[in-house]
Amino acid sequence: MNRTRYLFALSVLNVAWAVGCGASGKLPANSASSPSAAQGETKVTLARTVVTPSEALTVNELFDRGRRRFAAGRYAQAAVDLETAANAAPEQSWAPWAYYQAALARDELGEFPACAENFKRVVHDQRATPERRDAHVRLIRVLVYLEQWSDAGREADSFLELYKDLRPLEVIVAKGGRALAELGAEDLVRAERDVESARSIIEDQQFQIPARLHRDVAVVYFALGELRRRRAGNIRFVPISSNFSDQLEQRCQLLLDAQFAYSMAMRAYDAHWSIMAGYRVGELYAQLHADLMELLAADSPIDPERKRLFEAALRLRYSILLSKAVNSMEHTLAAAVRTNESSRWVQLTRDAYQGLKNSLAQEQAALDAIPYSREQLLSALENLRQNQVSRAVRSRAK
Repeated sequence: MNRTRYLFALSVLNVAWAVGCGASGKLPANSASSPSAAQGETKVTLARTVVTPSEALTVNELFDRGRRRFAAGRYAQAAVDLETAANAAPEQSWAPWAYYQAALARDELGEFPACAENFKRVVHDQRATPERRDAHVRLIRVLVYLEQWSDAGREADSFLELYKDLRPLEVIVAKGGRALAELGAEDLVRAERDVESARSIIEDQQFQIPARLHRDVAVVYFALGELRRRRAGNIRFVPISSNFSDQLEQRCQLLLDAQFAYSMAMRAYDAHWSIMAGYRVGELYAQLHADLMELLAADSPIDPERKRLFEAALRLRYSILLSKAVNSMEHTLAAAVRTNESSRWVQLTRDAYQGLKNSLAQEQAALDAIPYSREQLLSALENLRQNQVSRAVRSRAK
């Protein structure tokens, strides 16, 4: 039978029932009546009823059945019952708890958008209910997982304002979510502040010591990797400056620091975060290679022979970056197969991997065709460095 629910919130008086009742003069045991002093009428109040093609239950009956189904692990049916009951009677004292249990059921089913909506109903209910605080923490987690990072940041702000007696993991959840929102807004200063604040708690509580990290801790390390990746990307090599070597060293150090942070996130052994982190590591190496190859257009000699020599020297030195990117993507895709992960990050990794393999093949073909010795190529790179220094000195002199 079609399970689509047709909800009817019945009025205070069920007219058809009342007509029959008027003939017999009897009231059901769960009804309330009071004689009208003026007209001698009888008032009848019925429990609100939900009618579907297969049944008609009061909201209380529906709520109770949803609770029983949840306890029995029948999460899909429990979620429908609890949501239907709460939607039909949001004023009931049990409505926030029904939404909370429905959210947990949706979480068990992996239905995270619906899970988030139910948690939002609990959090944004004006009544101070016992489950509201935990629902708020769980809501931030789900929004972060769904990559709705700006929403996660707003909920984290609200949570940190509402509650002052915070437990360590609650602070980690809130500040990790807020840091990702700040990174999305390119506010690296505030993101760093939240990440470092969360890391201080992680270290104080020694949450980073176990081989398998808590998922909330992994989120903070992923945010740290994102912060370092953004800062690394801000170091560009064109136009070429006299401190090119220092810039390259700084960029490489940030790359390694970001890779360390992403590898820490992978220690949660959570497929979702592991795939995201693995993709980012490969992207770090690929982007560094791409930025360095911009030097070909920015500082390529006019003489065709010198231009070929210069290009060959750059390819020889930096082709290793493409190899590292390809290896990272390969490991990430293998992890996705092992864990049956199918998020959008898997497709991003698959697309990037294919593109990098093509680039690496082209790079290798170009290297195989090089007519120069290794000594000639190293000499060309040294000449490039000296030319960069001389150009920078002349520029400052002007």
